[in-house]
Amino acid sequence: VTITGNGFLAGATASIGGVNCGGLVVVDAVTITCTSGASASGAKNVSVTNPSSFAGTLVSGFTYNAAPTITAISLTAGPVGGGATVTITGTGFSGSAVDIGAVACMPVIVVSSTQLTCTTGANAAATYSVVVTNFDAQAATLLAAYTYQAAPTVTMVAANNGAEAGGTAVTITGTNFDIVLGATATFGGTACTALTVVNATTITCTTPAHAAGAVAVTVTNNDAQSGTMAAAYTYNAAPTVTSVSPSIGKLAGATAVTITGTGFVAMATVDFGGSACGGIVVVNATTITCNTTAHAHGSVTVTVTNVDTQAGTKANGYSY
Repeated sequence: VTITGNGFLAGATASIGGVNCGGLVVVDAVTITCTSGASASGAKNVSVTNPSSFAGTLVSGFTYNAAPTITAISLTAGPVGGGATVTITGTGFSGSAVDIGAVACMPVIVVSSTQLTCTTGANAAATYSVVVTNFDAQAATLLAAYTYQAAPTVTMVAANNGAEAGGTAVTITGTNFDIVLGATATFGGTACTALTVVNATTITCTTPAHAAGAVAVTVTNNDAQSGTMAAAYTYNAAPTVTSVSPSIGKLAGATAVTITGTGFVAMATVDFGGSACGGIVVVNATTITCNTTAHAHGSVTVTVTNVDTQAGTKANGYSY
């Protein structure tokens, strides 16, 4: 510190709050330099005493600042590219600088002695301590307080197909899903419901309704970073039944039939008037073969039901 006044004599001493100032140099009759000693925080009197014991005092001439403390940070995670605005609360903030993992968070706005804001810089994905350093070099550290997150990725969706009406329970697999602040998922741009971020690699949810076709699945973390898998999920159109050949058979069943239509998927089931068809083979999306089972005399409805519970029927499609 530099103490300015008058009448300073060689051999003078100085004290701040009753604590002697070290390394004292009487520069001249109006200037003394010295180094403050340790003391409790608060305003202190500054006194200069000449060898003659005459002294001068400046009341509350020097203030000892308490070291800052950090109690909380408003965001605990953000993108590796930075740009997230965080609010840090604590005590004793004054002309402060902020570092997160040795990367400056700036610009720093000291709102008050208990609150400041800053914008994160870019950093590698990891969890870092937050350090607030005041102009007097006193600092506070909040350990492992902020995590730089890499963008999420989507690698798989199971089940990977379902009904246009939605309602299919799916599991999304990938990386870097935000387990702290959460994430959202969309199927073809429509939000998945009942979503749970199970862990950093797994999300479960229920598909929304969507028109038939393949759609992209996107996971977006709370920090707005997102990952997308193109054509990750297919909405199946309901099957249709256009013809059954032959369209007539014996009451005892065991007639080999070919069902033609659209939208047939593996493991589809078929019934004739409520009687299950046996030996079903889904040849392709438009053809199924099976063997009729026994049924009472008369014309019956033929129904094809996909595994997603969507069904197509042909009234009077077969006669026993």
